Amino acid sequence: TDNPGPWMLHCHIDWHLQYGMAVILAEDVPGVPKSIVPTKAWDQLCPVWSAYGEL
Repeated sequence: TDNPGPWMLHCHIDWHLQYGMAVILAEDVPGVPKSIVPTKAWDQLCPVWSAYGEL
């Protein structure tokens, strides 16, 4: 592939994700650039997802 990195394969029904209907595919791991640093918005992903599950 020409696009290395982690790719999420999942069901599009959100609550199915809570039951494990998703998988992360790691494509060309050695080819993933080590210089890419996630933005600060990345820090908010887990708290936002956790809050979504509490609705």
